Amino acid sequence: MKIYFIFFLSLFLFSCSSSTDNEMQELTVPQLTTKELSLDDEGFLKLGGKITNNGGSQISKVGVIWSTSSNVSLENYATEDKEEMFSSNENFEFKSKKIFAPNTTYYFRAFAQNNRGTALGNVVSYKYGNVIETLDPTEITTVSATLNGKFYQPLGNLSYAGFVYATHSEPTIFDNGTSSVAALGTMNFNIQLTGLTRNTDYYIRSYTKIDNRYYYGEEKKIKTAGYFGPAGGIVAYDKGIVSDGWRYLEISNKDVGRNYATAGFYRFGAVWSTSPASYLAGTSEKMGDGLSNTNFIISKLSGESAAKFCADHSVNGFSDWFLPSKEEAVAIITSLYKGGMSLQSGLSTWTSSEIDTQQAFFINSPGLASGYQKIGDNKTYPVRRY
Repeated sequence: MKIYFIFFLSLFLFSCSSSTDNEMQELTVPQLTTKELSLDDEGFLKLGGKITNNGGSQISKVGVIWSTSSNVSLENYATEDKEEMFSSNENFEFKSKKIFAPNTTYYFRAFAQNNRGTALGNVVSYKYGNVIETLDPTEITTVSATLNGKFYQPLGNLSYAGFVYATHSEPTIFDNGTSSVAALGTMNFNIQLTGLTRNTDYYIRSYTKIDNRYYYGEEKKIKTAGYFGPAGGIVAYDKGIVSDGWRYLEISNKDVGRNYATAGFYRFGAVWSTSPASYLAGTSEKMGDGLSNTNFIISKLSGESAAKFCADHSVNGFSDWFLPSKEEAVAIITSLYKGGMSLQSGLSTWTSSEIDTQQAFFINSPGLASGYQKIGDNKTYPVRRY
């Protein structure tokens, strides 16, 4: 009887041992894939993975490791931030607090760990874009330009951005530089650059400094105003970009009008209007509105006017001239003055911007527009745009 008991006990223990061994043999390391990477709205890189099989055991740790080498492993990584801790989940994702170097390709692998070991997902690469971008310079005069850029970093990462420039290509911080501005997160910034030389080519790049290393945006080339335009006038203002069908303002070197003096005298100019105490109520002071102002004035006034003298002007085959608006005239005359340039009869002109029944704006000194009687004859310079 004792022999049978021992025999059955042996069979029971052997069966239990075999069952436990089989269960242990079925346990494996997890299986998972690495998620494709993307930036969130704040500019942080989103990392993660998906566990497709937990290996028959509770997941104790998940995360992502990365390297600048495609051979990324737990023994080969390029940063101390090699893992993030999460509770077990089929899908896991987080945004990295690391500042990744611009223009650098990184390789990422998700990992998961259970009591049988750590498994790695597939390798996914991601190239972080440039941290700084040079946008088109605008408002280019004989001596100045507005420089524009864009800074790309996750929100909370403070840096400084500025511009470098030179008369040769690929300027660096060892050439001329502007003051810098604080840059935080993804933001546009601009800096007014002055002290340039007229009719000169300049090469411009935005820059920023991160971890004691300088990064540069792409190069932009500008030419300061103060050169002859297609119609033989002087290009005094450059928007920097084409919008509303034009970019440049060219002013004629020759004023227009007629002799308003009595016999024996000469007083050349043009009146804004021959009709006193009339208000047209339809002109604008804004940049870009000189042409529409001119057409409007001509449609409302039957007599001669500064606007009509400009519209009738033709030189070198170009007949698309108009009387500049207040802002256009101020920008043009100021640019010429600061660039050390003048026109045939000096730096003053009527504008096409009306003030009231009696007055319209007249430029009588660089940068200054004041009211003048419409029936008074004054210097008038045609402008064209292209």
